[in-house]
Amino acid sequence: MALASQPGHAGAADTMAEASMLVEGTAVINPDGSVASYKLKQQEKLPPPIVGLIAQALPAWKFQFRTPPAAPVEENMSLRIVATDADRTHMTLRIASAQFEQGAQPENEILRYASQKRPLYPRLSLDGRMSGTVYVLVLVDRDGKVTEAAAEQVNLRRYTDKRLMELYRKDLANAALKAIRQWTFHVPTAGSQAQAPSWYGRVPVTFSVNNMDPNDGSKYGTWEIYVRGPRETIPWLQDRRLLAEEPDATPDGALHQLDGGAKLLTPLSPN
Repeated sequence: MALASQPGHAGAADTMAEASMLVEGTAVINPDGSVASYKLKQQEKLPPPIVGLIAQALPAWKFQFRTPPAAPVEENMSLRIVATDADRTHMTLRIASAQFEQGAQPENEILRYASQKRPLYPRLSLDGRMSGTVYVLVLVDRDGKVTEAAAEQVNLRRYTDKRLMELYRKDLANAALKAIRQWTFHVPTAGSQAQAPSWYGRVPVTFSVNNMDPNDGSKYGTWEIYVRGPRETIPWLQDRRLLAEEPDATPDGALHQLDGGAKLLTPLSPN
């Protein structure tokens, strides 16, 4: 499939990298798990092939609710679209990850940020001009404090030597975790989650050496270089069902409360 708006290539050193774009929107899910309708955020900014890919796939998706609702439910959604070279003039597109979360919830019924200490850019990655996003899984207690935190996945924005990429991922992850362990949260005080002993949340932390880079994904509807990191095991997370979603569908600046939406049953193509 040829793209109308193609991602820029970073040169020969990035031949193993892909390009990605995060698409946001809403979807209305029927009680039986079928899709009633959906709407893409700022669709006019999206390349037509991406709009077409979503239109072909999403209406056929199936979901499962933990407790089936009595009426259709609107969910916030974010989709990670990945582009891979097919040949010198064409690229293939796939939906690599998707995230859904119940929309329009009262603030006192969801996990929210209270205080956030900005992470310091770690020296190794800064000196190496490496940008990336760390997806951190946190466990928050009833006082709003972080009792557990782990880097679930680290995506980089540039391909380099495999050993160096491992060092960069560890470097960025450690910097993100150091800051996040000091963060505090507002916890649910009403609704179905109010009596829970703790809550799981997914937090993306982005490090960008050049915030003006047109390929860093900071402008909605633009491409970013995508070097997907491995999914790490979280030993303190016992309920493996909570890991059904891929981490990197979480938008920058968002806080995704796990188990806060319909579960997608339709398989995607993350790799």
